Amino acid sequence: PNVYASVVGQDKVYMKAIFQEKGLPMAKGTWFYDADFKKNENDVIKEIEKLGYPVIVKPATTGSSVGISIASNKKELVESITEAMEYDSKLLVEEVIPNLRECNISVFGNYENQKTSEIEEVTSKNKFLSYQDKYIGDGTISHAAKKTGVKAGLKESSKGSKNSASSRIPAKISAKEKKAIEDVAVQAYKALGS
Repeated sequence: PNVYASVVGQDKVYMKAIFQEKGLPMAKGTWFYDADFKKNENDVIKEIEKLGYPVIVKPATTGSSVGISIASNKKELVESITEAMEYDSKLLVEEVIPNLRECNISVFGNYENQKTSEIEEVTSKNKFLSYQDKYIGDGTISHAAKKTGVKAGLKESSKGSKNSASSRIPAKISAKEKKAIEDVAVQAYKALGS
């Protein structure tokens, strides 16, 4: 992507607003600044609780799951917000999607022509893919290494660490699901600019 698309894509709040304007499917959420939380904690919590628990708390401009956690009640919510504020002054809180399947896809090209990559499906024994899952795992080959050239197919640690993730390329999905993922990915790519 060009610089503009890169910047917008790094801010989850900006990106979400652009995707909503284009009608792309996404989790319900709300966002706020750390200063808002410090001044009006109860108001911010009331707004978040409209989403219903559990929620996922994210620093708006970090990547790789840094500072992200899931909260199942008010106490965990405050702890999650406090942790996320260590990484960013802008926070995004979203509903947790039950039975979520994570599929990764890349889009190459420009606003006129796009090509999609093969779809990767990633699973974790944790509630969501953490930094540990994505890059460190349990000492065996990492998710990041898998994305850069490890043979296709399911690669899973033989140690069975609770921090390990599994990756399947191509994803085990139907032709209809594949087409839907490719369509949304291209729409998202074009919405952000190229």
